[in-house]
Amino acid sequence: RLVVVRRARLGALSEREPEELSHTLRAHRLVTWLLAGTAALILLAFQRPLAERVLNDATLGATVAILGLGVAAQVVYATYDAFLRGFRHVALLTRASVLANLGATVIGSAIVILFGRPAIVWALVAQPVCLLVAAAIAGRSFKTHLIPMDRARVSAAAIRLLRMGGVLSVTGFMTTGSQLAARVIVARAASLDDVGYFQSAWA
Repeated sequence: RLVVVRRARLGALSEREPEELSHTLRAHRLVTWLLAGTAALILLAFQRPLAERVLNDATLGATVAILGLGVAAQVVYATYDAFLRGFRHVALLTRASVLANLGATVIGSAIVILFGRPAIVWALVAQPVCLLVAAAIAGRSFKTHLIPMDRARVSAAAIRLLRMGGVLSVTGFMTTGSQLAARVIVARAASLDDVGYFQSAWA
């Protein structure tokens, strides 16, 4: 009898699994779009203060605003990255990433060659945009896993994602934040050119 009850529970769980997966995917997409939009708006709204404090040059505010597009693309890319990894399409994701990086290299190089130094920021934005496009094509079956939305269950899944993601973000910021702080110090003590030399030495 106990075996029968356990099998019944497992059957019920397996029936609910596609629904939970769909709500989790919807929550992940919702959260990433909100974060992408928020990041882009922050960089757009505070472009001059950020340029002055981070790049040590307030005239580079437009550059910071343009980088907001790259940041937004990188955040949205995380949705497709998580989808492909979650369904174990790692080989497909790897091929898409390689092709995207090759495409970004060609496009970025062409932009710099044609338009010179002022266009470097667009060359930087090309990489996350190419990654997003390639991952979206590779993960085009994303919508087939979605069922009609249940707002309460999507909200619950979003809260779970934010709790877990918050911890990971704090630990990740400790690494990237220290690297950013080092670059800001170099930019203030020397110049942006020296930040490039520092980045190369760090790598």
